[in-house]
Amino acid sequence: MDVLNGMGWESITAVVPTLIVTVLNGLFGYRLRKLWIAVWGFVIGLFLGMGIAAWFTNTQWIILVAGLAAAVVGALLAYRLYIVGIFLICALAVGSTVLLLVGRTFWWQLALAAVAAVLGGVLGVMFVRPAVIATTSISAGTATVSSVMGLLGYRNDTVTWALMAVLSAVFILFQLKNAKD
Repeated sequence: MDVLNGMGWESITAVVPTLIVTVLNGLFGYRLRKLWIAVWGFVIGLFLGMGIAAWFTNTQWIILVAGLAAAVVGALLAYRLYIVGIFLICALAVGSTVLLLVGRTFWWQLALAAVAAVLGGVLGVMFVRPAVIATTSISAGTATVSSVMGLLGYRNDTVTWALMAVLSAVFILFQLKNAKD
Protein backbone atom coordinates (compact mmCIF):
# COMPACT_ATOMS: atom_id res chain seq x y z
CA MET A 1 0.00 0.00 0.00
CA ASP A 2 2.99 2.33 0.28
CA VAL A 3 3.03 2.59 -3.51
CA LEU A 4 -0.56 3.85 -3.59
CA ASN A 5 0.10 6.37 -0.80
CA GLY A 6 2.75 8.08 -2.95
CA MET A 7 0.40 8.57 -5.90
CA GLY A 8 -1.98 11.40 -6.43
CA TRP A 9 -5.67 10.69 -6.72
CA GLU A 10 -5.52 12.12 -10.25
CA SER A 11 -3.21 9.29 -11.34
CA ILE A 12 -5.37 6.63 -9.78
CA THR A 13 -8.66 8.01 -11.14
CA ALA A 14 -7.14 8.26 -14.63
CA VAL A 15 -5.78 4.71 -14.64
CA VAL A 16 -8.67 2.83 -13.01
CA PRO A 17 -11.20 3.40 -15.85
CA THR A 18 -8.48 2.52 -18.36
CA LEU A 19 -7.77 -0.71 -16.53
CA ILE A 20 -11.45 -1.60 -16.39
CA VAL A 21 -11.89 -1.06 -20.14
CA THR A 22 -8.68 -2.86 -21.09
CA VAL A 23 -9.40 -5.88 -18.91
CA LEU A 24 -12.98 -6.08 -20.23
CA ASN A 25 -11.60 -5.83 -23.75
CA GLY A 26 -9.01 -8.52 -23.04
CA LEU A 27 -11.56 -10.92 -21.59
CA PHE A 28 -14.58 -10.16 -23.76
CA GLY A 29 -13.24 -8.32 -26.83
CA TYR A 30 -14.92 -10.66 -29.29
CA ARG A 31 -18.25 -10.58 -27.48
CA LEU A 32 -18.08 -6.79 -27.19
CA ARG A 33 -16.99 -6.26 -30.81
CA LYS A 34 -20.22 -4.57 -31.90
CA LEU A 35 -20.02 -2.13 -28.98
CA TRP A 36 -16.35 -1.40 -29.73
CA ILE A 37 -17.15 -1.03 -33.42
CA ALA A 38 -19.76 1.62 -32.61
CA VAL A 39 -17.45 3.35 -30.11
CA TRP A 40 -14.56 3.53 -32.57
CA GLY A 41 -16.90 4.70 -35.33
CA PHE A 42 -18.05 7.44 -32.94
CA VAL A 43 -14.47 8.46 -32.07
CA ILE A 44 -13.29 8.47 -35.69
CA GLY A 45 -16.37 10.41 -36.78
CA LEU A 46 -15.86 12.92 -33.97
CA PHE A 47 -12.25 13.63 -34.91
CA LEU A 48 -12.96 13.72 -38.64
CA GLY A 49 -15.98 15.97 -38.19
CA MET A 50 -14.14 18.35 -35.89
CA GLY A 51 -11.07 18.37 -38.11
CA ILE A 52 -13.02 19.10 -41.27
CA ALA A 53 -15.12 21.77 -39.57
CA ALA A 54 -11.95 23.41 -38.20
CA TRP A 55 -10.75 23.92 -41.80
CA PHE A 56 -13.78 26.11 -42.48
CA THR A 57 -14.32 27.94 -39.21
CA ASN A 58 -12.70 28.83 -35.91
CA THR A 59 -16.02 28.94 -34.06
CA GLN A 60 -15.74 26.33 -31.33
CA TRP A 61 -19.43 25.48 -31.00
CA ILE A 62 -19.75 24.85 -34.74
CA ILE A 63 -16.69 22.59 -34.66
CA LEU A 64 -18.13 20.69 -31.70
CA VAL A 65 -21.59 20.29 -33.25
CA ALA A 66 -20.09 19.15 -36.56
CA GLY A 67 -17.88 16.71 -34.68
CA LEU A 68 -20.77 15.28 -32.67
CA ALA A 69 -22.95 14.94 -35.77
CA ALA A 70 -20.15 13.15 -37.63
CA ALA A 71 -19.55 11.00 -34.52
CA VAL A 72 -23.15 9.78 -34.48
CA VAL A 73 -23.01 9.06 -38.21
CA GLY A 74 -19.66 7.28 -37.75
CA ALA A 75 -21.01 5.11 -34.94
CA LEU A 76 -24.13 4.16 -36.92
CA LEU A 77 -22.14 3.45 -40.07
CA ALA A 78 -19.56 1.36 -38.25
CA TYR A 79 -22.26 -0.63 -36.49
CA ARG A 80 -24.37 -1.11 -39.61
CA LEU A 81 -21.43 -1.79 -41.89
CA TYR A 82 -20.13 -4.61 -39.73
CA ILE A 83 -17.13 -5.48 -41.89
CA VAL A 84 -16.01 -1.84 -41.96
CA GLY A 85 -16.34 -1.85 -38.18
CA ILE A 86 -14.25 -5.02 -37.95
CA PHE A 87 -11.59 -3.34 -40.08
CA LEU A 88 -11.64 -0.26 -37.84
CA ILE A 89 -11.52 -2.11 -34.51
CA CYS A 90 -8.65 -4.34 -35.66
CA ALA A 91 -6.78 -1.47 -37.31
CA LEU A 92 -7.08 0.76 -34.25
CA ALA A 93 -6.10 -2.01 -31.84
CA VAL A 94 -3.01 -2.89 -33.88
CA GLY A 95 -2.04 0.72 -34.61
CA SER A 96 -2.36 1.83 -30.99
CA THR A 97 -0.39 -1.19 -29.78
CA VAL A 98 2.44 -0.47 -32.22
CA LEU A 99 2.52 3.17 -31.09
CA LEU A 100 2.61 2.05 -27.46
CA LEU A 101 5.52 -0.31 -28.14
CA VAL A 102 7.68 1.77 -30.52
CA GLY A 103 6.68 5.31 -29.52
CA ARG A 104 5.53 8.18 -31.71
CA THR A 105 8.44 10.59 -31.71
CA PHE A 106 9.66 10.07 -35.28
CA TRP A 107 7.79 9.96 -38.59
CA TRP A 108 8.82 6.36 -39.24
CA GLN A 109 7.15 5.22 -36.01
CA LEU A 110 3.88 6.77 -37.14
CA ALA A 111 4.31 5.25 -40.59
CA LEU A 112 5.02 1.84 -39.06
CA ALA A 113 1.90 2.12 -36.91
CA ALA A 114 -0.19 3.16 -39.94
CA VAL A 115 1.06 0.22 -42.03
CA ALA A 116 0.51 -2.17 -39.12
CA ALA A 117 -2.99 -0.74 -38.59
CA VAL A 118 -3.96 -1.29 -42.23
CA LEU A 119 -2.51 -4.80 -42.14
CA GLY A 120 -4.38 -5.53 -38.89
CA GLY A 121 -7.61 -4.23 -40.41
CA VAL A 122 -7.23 -6.32 -43.57
CA LEU A 123 -6.41 -9.47 -41.58
CA GLY A 124 -9.35 -8.70 -39.32
CA VAL A 125 -11.70 -8.68 -42.28
CA MET A 126 -10.21 -11.89 -43.66
CA PHE A 127 -10.26 -13.80 -40.36
CA VAL A 128 -12.84 -12.08 -38.15
CA ARG A 129 -13.03 -14.30 -35.04
CA PRO A 130 -9.31 -15.09 -34.57
CA ALA A 131 -8.25 -11.57 -35.60
CA VAL A 132 -10.64 -9.82 -33.23
CA ILE A 133 -9.65 -12.15 -30.39
CA ALA A 134 -5.94 -11.64 -31.09
CA THR A 135 -6.07 -7.87 -31.57
CA THR A 136 -8.30 -7.17 -28.59
CA SER A 137 -6.31 -9.52 -26.35
CA ILE A 138 -2.90 -8.21 -27.33
CA SER A 139 -3.86 -4.55 -27.22
CA ALA A 140 -5.57 -5.09 -23.86
CA GLY A 141 -2.61 -7.04 -22.47
CA THR A 142 -0.09 -4.40 -23.49
CA ALA A 143 -2.26 -1.46 -22.37
CA THR A 144 -3.09 -3.07 -19.02
CA VAL A 145 0.52 -3.86 -18.16
CA SER A 146 1.70 -0.46 -19.42
CA SER A 147 -0.90 1.31 -17.26
CA VAL A 148 -0.10 -0.68 -14.13
CA MET A 149 3.66 -0.28 -14.58
CA GLY A 150 3.24 3.44 -15.14
CA LEU A 151 1.00 3.74 -12.09
CA LEU A 152 3.51 1.88 -9.96
CA GLY A 153 6.45 3.78 -11.43
CA TYR A 154 8.18 0.51 -12.30
CA ARG A 155 10.70 0.74 -15.15
CA ASN A 156 12.07 -2.56 -16.42
CA ASP A 157 11.53 -3.24 -20.11
CA THR A 158 12.25 -6.96 -19.90
CA VAL A 159 9.73 -7.52 -17.10
CA THR A 160 7.18 -5.24 -18.77
CA TRP A 161 7.41 -7.01 -22.14
CA ALA A 162 7.28 -10.42 -20.46
CA LEU A 163 4.18 -9.45 -18.49
CA MET A 164 2.59 -8.02 -21.64
CA ALA A 165 3.18 -11.30 -23.47
CA VAL A 166 1.86 -13.42 -20.60
CA LEU A 167 -1.26 -11.31 -20.01
CA SER A 168 -1.98 -11.14 -23.75
CA ALA A 169 -1.70 -14.94 -23.96
CA VAL A 170 -4.03 -15.36 -20.98
CA PHE A 171 -6.57 -13.04 -22.63
CA ILE A 172 -6.30 -14.94 -25.94
CA LEU A 173 -6.81 -18.31 -24.25
CA PHE A 174 -9.76 -17.01 -22.22
CA GLN A 175 -11.48 -15.58 -25.29
CA LEU A 176 -10.83 -18.67 -27.41
CA LYS A 177 -12.44 -20.79 -24.71
CA ASN A 178 -15.39 -18.46 -23.98
CA ALA A 179 -16.11 -16.44 -27.13
CA LYS A 180 -19.22 -17.60 -28.95
CA ASP A 181 -20.48 -16.38 -32.30
